[in-house]
Amino acid sequence: MGGLSVNEKKECWNCTYQNIPPESFLGECLYFAQKGMDSKPIPPHVVDRGCKYWKRKKGESNKMKSKLGNIINVFDGKIIP
Repeated sequence: MGGLSVNEKKECWNCTYQNIPPESFLGECLYFAQKGMDSKPIPPHVVDRGCKYWKRKKGESNKMKSKLGNIINVFDGKIIP
């Protein structure tokens, strides 16, 4: 429980510390602000691979399970080529 799912990546897009203010495309990392420092902009080479401070956003795992459940229900559990 609490582990990564098979297809889940530790990237900034699904990290609880990512904040995307209006003036930023990739966002800023709030991990540092939580530690009493200034938040830092997320560099392009990090946003898709994440970093050692990564923490899953609450509800992200459940969103994927819900989407998968909907697909299974719509297609009646059959794989359509």
